[in-house]
Amino acid sequence: MKKQVKIWRIIAITAIIGLAVVSCTDPNGNATHTHDWSGWTETIAATCLAKGVETRTCSGCGETETQDIDIDPDNHNLQAVDGEVEIEPTCTETGLGNMVCAREGCDYTENGVIPALGHLFTEWQETTPATCLDAAINTEKCSVCGTFGEETDVGHHALGHSAGEASGAIEATCFDDGFTGTGTCIRCSIELTGEVIPQLNHHYHDWTVPTCTTAGNSQRECSNDCGTISTRTEGFAALGHDHGTSGTGSLICKRENCDHQYAIGDTGPAGGIIFYVAPSGITIQGYGSSGDNGYFATYIAYYLEAAPANASGSAMRWASATSLLPNLSQNSSDTTDWAIGRGRMNTAIIIAARTFDTVANNAAKAAAAYSNGGKDDWFLPSREELNQMTIQRSHVGITSGRFWSSSQGSGLYAWGQFLNGSGVWDNCHKISDNNNVRAIRAF
Repeated sequence: MKKQVKIWRIIAITAIIGLAVVSCTDPNGNATHTHDWSGWTETIAATCLAKGVETRTCSGCGETETQDIDIDPDNHNLQAVDGEVEIEPTCTETGLGNMVCAREGCDYTENGVIPALGHLFTEWQETTPATCLDAAINTEKCSVCGTFGEETDVGHHALGHSAGEASGAIEATCFDDGFTGTGTCIRCSIELTGEVIPQLNHHYHDWTVPTCTTAGNSQRECSNDCGTISTRTEGFAALGHDHGTSGTGSLICKRENCDHQYAIGDTGPAGGIIFYVAPSGITIQGYGSSGDNGYFATYIAYYLEAAPANASGSAMRWASATSLLPNLSQNSSDTTDWAIGRGRMNTAIIIAARTFDTVANNAAKAAAAYSNGGKDDWFLPSREELNQMTIQRSHVGITSGRFWSSSQGSGLYAWGQFLNGSGVWDNCHKISDNNNVRAIRAF
């Protein structure tokens, strides 16, 4: 019995497959191959009045078959003809007039009913005003005919009660609670019971943070008009530009959001005048070892700043003795200590070698002792540093006089230069000649 059921199932499946596969046959009815149909392609487009046709083709024998495109043919897209409308349609009422099919290739026309337009709800209007306790209600409104629809939305918030000039009302302040007072609501006539209004507390604006050029606020007044002022004792002055100190120099200000660079003639951070700018940096040669008197490490600087005044009130000698100082140039043609970036080291060498000299008889000590703008890293310029100051003498404010450099010419002489426009150099006698001293600093 089970074997017979199995056979019938095989027969049924074979029959189904046979229905799905259509074979090509020759004139004698012999099968040649199974059709391999392509996809359906529209061969006749549908119109308002007739269905379209789509066709597929067997790639093996070229045989074709067709079927209707399932589109309702009686489906004109009628639109009213301008100037031929007898009765204009409204949002809710139909109109009457000539209409034409808008589909391409169809010239069907008829005189008939023009459908109602339908409402266009694009506006909202307050239909229920707000009260003391309830918010207002807005309702959708047709922008064509003004008819209200069914959709609503919450409008202006509830107004809250108002007692007008309530009896016993007290305004809250920064220090004390207030009181609403008692009375009758001027909107809804409800008798109101007074309520406490919490004190306001002071309300200050934020502190203004100081920048390189602008001060932060040192006082803030309460915005509640109570007259209270909040103060702070530090951190409100303008910060000034930070172009670095020894070992941490910078061409551009290092403070956040500031790209300031000094130019020749600008007032420097120590109150002097910028007379030399080195965008690639200057190596300032260090002196001694950590812990030594006068020690400073080698660092990179980008600017040279000339003091605003001479280090001594009058011209003075270079040193108190004429012996040759070691580690400086040994003769007038030796340029070891002439370079830009060498002046501070020269100054330290001179001070170390002339321990018994004072600021009154030693140009290097006078320059190193100079202080201005809270900076104490001033020094006597090298020959080339002094030459740069001579070139920019109009910015520095020097028009005449001879000035000392820290560059030694020999045991008897050191270099001095006229800052009168000629720029003439003199190998000046260390004791007999008296020259001016103008300190500089590098940062």
